[in-house]
Amino acid sequence: MHRISIKKLGPIEQCEFTVKNFCVLSGEQASGKSTIAKAVFFFRTIKDDIYSIFLRKNVNVNEKRIRTLLEKKIRSKFLQIFGSSWSMDMDMCLVYYFNENTWARITLEENSYPGEPNYIYSEFSENIYNYMKKLDQYCMQDYSDINEVHKEINSLFSDEYEIVFIPAGREMITLLTNQLNYIFTIMDDNQKRSIDYCTQSYIEQILKIKPLFANGMVGMYQDKLLMSEESVNRRLLKQIMDLIDFVLKGKYRFVSGEERLDLDNHKYVKMNFTSSGQQESIWIFNLIFYYVLENRKTYMIFEEPESHLYPEAQKNMAELIALFLNASNGGIVTTHSPYLLGAFNNLLYASFLGEKNPTETGKVIAKDRWVDLEEMNALYVENGKVINMIDEELPMIKNETIDKISMVINSDSEKLIDIYLTQETTYAE
Repeated sequence: MHRISIKKLGPIEQCEFTVKNFCVLSGEQASGKSTIAKAVFFFRTIKDDIYSIFLRKNVNVNEKRIRTLLEKKIRSKFLQIFGSSWSMDMDMCLVYYFNENTWARITLEENSYPGEPNYIYSEFSENIYNYMKKLDQYCMQDYSDINEVHKEINSLFSDEYEIVFIPAGREMITLLTNQLNYIFTIMDDNQKRSIDYCTQSYIEQILKIKPLFANGMVGMYQDKLLMSEESVNRRLLKQIMDLIDFVLKGKYRFVSGEERLDLDNHKYVKMNFTSSGQQESIWIFNLIFYYVLENRKTYMIFEEPESHLYPEAQKNMAELIALFLNASNGGIVTTHSPYLLGAFNNLLYASFLGEKNPTETGKVIAKDRWVDLEEMNALYVENGKVINMIDEELPMIKNETIDKISMVINSDSEKLIDIYLTQETTYAE
């Protein structure tokens, strides 16, 4: 089981928790939800960093060179995700445990050169260093079975998932959709590094798979049925497409270099002219559909998936994420929304009730949308720490956490009503 420890990073003072298959993070703005989510993304993509170094076999590679390349890559990635080390606390320490024997640690060391930022230092468990020696031998032998290397790295890190980060602020990226290819073409590597690493990764991902949507989801689904030897979960994909259609009110296509939303009246709207909710959610939908269709095990990090969506659409978003998770995937959700938390609560409770009464429960919420509490943790980020949001007696997120702001609003409302009633009593006298 994966576990993370974070000390003195951004707004996080100290936290440590098990990274279960599904994690929900809630809390006020600037409390540290994104810091935690990005830290998980940072560590779980180290395996991809090592694999990418192995693929550069044309470089003069040896064990020392592999370690140096990895350290530089990790240092650059860390700064691109979390910003300059100038403002970081010298006691900053992040540790990620992939299993009992495999871990990675990031700390800060004071730079010996005056006037330069402090030094991001990475350290790994012995078995990771030993594997670098093995990669050195592979490179010397010109080992060509890259799939086997990929499996070995995944096994070493106890992580068979592809890691995908979906950042907040997706509307702006959708608005610039027609310019993204041009922007990325003219930018050099230094300019790209000025973009937040998570956002850069997200943009590169959508640019890569966007052309596959020329005939929309239906076309991709039909091509898979007709031309692939892989089995297709028709029922699951049909549910996913139905939920997406309900929220989008149209069907996405990428045609003639532009993103479109086809409407029922045989007309279309360019995506950068659709509503903010449609723009924010479109690539959540596309990525979920793509990875489920391709049957690729994925750990997806969703930042504020509810953004600009009507409450009923937020409920559908929660159920769509649950369908994705139950297709042998994992993920993290950061959210401010009581509607999204409430929807996840229903899916948790359905799983609990479904153990004894699956038929009646399934009539309310389909079984493949239930969320298993054993596979989930829900954490509230506050004052630099994380607090468990799960009720000890019921397998549900605590109502007082979901309704925290509602209680404040209701309290103000009751006070105003008391003033009104006092005035009425005074006038009556």
